[in-house]
This record gives sequence, structure tokens and C-alpha cells, in this order.
Amino acid sequence: SNHVVFSHFYGFVVNNLGLINLFVGISSGFSVIISQRFGAQRDEEVSKCVHTAITILNRDIALLEFLDTYQYFRYSFLSFL
Repeated sequence: SNHVVFSHFYGFVVNNLGLINLFVGISSGFSVIISQRFGAQRDEEVSKCVHTAITILNRDIALLEFLDTYQYFRYSFLSFL
């Protein structure tokens, strides 16, 4: 059972490595922007940047979840053929 879960997760990561790297890059970029605003003590801009980052990354996580679900169903249905 654990082997199946790990195998599914590993397949997902390998198939979507480019997307995962893109999201890590976006997160790193947001951390730089937020740190600069925080260091300049511009609290209003920090708040806007944090909320924008959360919104964008939640959208990206939803996209990854959709792709994972799509791949799971695609492989599940193709295995019956």
C-alpha cells in the first residue's frame, strides 16, 4: 500500500517537475519582493504583496491538484483497456 502511494507521488513529481520548479521560482521571487518592502518599512505594500503571493500560489496549488487528479484518472482508466 505504501509502495503504491510513493510510486504515484514519484510519478507525479517526475511528470510535473517543470511546473514544480516554476512554482518554487515564483515563491522565491515573492520572498525577495516581500523582504525588500519589509526592510523599507512599507507595511501597506508588504500586506499587498503577501496577499497577492497567497492568491497566486493557491491558484497554482489548485492547478497542481487538478493535474494530479487528471493523471490519476487517465492512468486508472487506461489500465483497464
